[in-house]
Amino acid sequence: NKCEQSDRQLVLNIMLHAADISYPTRDIECYLLWAPRVMEELYRQGDLERSRSMPLSPMHDRESVRLSKCQVGFIDVLVLPLFQV
Repeated sequence: NKCEQSDRQLVLNIMLHAADISYPTRDIECYLLWAPRVMEELYRQGDLERSRSMPLSPMHDRESVRLSKCQVGFIDVLVLPLFQV
């Protein structure tokens, strides 16, 4: 039925999101590979926002955000809440 399909889609979306942001929960080699890649993605979005005179999203300013501080925020704000549910 339609409700079950909606529930399945929601679970699949959550699983995909969890896989996307799970690198901090993996072994150190995986973390060291993916952390700079994720930061570059955030920085590029910030660069685009800056070029369009938009307010910069949190953790997206390559001129002021450091990897270590950003990773703590990434884990506290995105990773932990999802994996605690």
